[in-house]
Amino acid sequence: MFPKEIAIFSLTCFLLGDSLAPLGQKLAPFPLLADKTLGGAGIYFLVSFISGLFLQSLTPLDLSLPLILAASLLTATLDQFSYFVDDNLLVPVGTALILTLIV
Repeated sequence: MFPKEIAIFSLTCFLLGDSLAPLGQKLAPFPLLADKTLGGAGIYFLVSFISGLFLQSLTPLDLSLPLILAASLLTATLDQFSYFVDDNLLVPVGTALILTLIV
């Protein structure tokens, strides 16, 4: 359904970002939307970006820097709107879909 690079990267961003976002809520508890915080979004973005750089350098996946940056921003943004749809579905599938349409 999605290119391998995009699918793997989207899932990696979601799994790591979603796991570590509560850490950002503790560090910078400034509210954004619903129960989401600026710190959580920042950690989500940072973790996604760093994981993209690791995937780019340690695996044969062909990830460009603009793709890594776009995916990191998308995952952090989509997570902010996950009160309409469960974030476990919205973030990885939404990111992969948008990146596939862009690329």
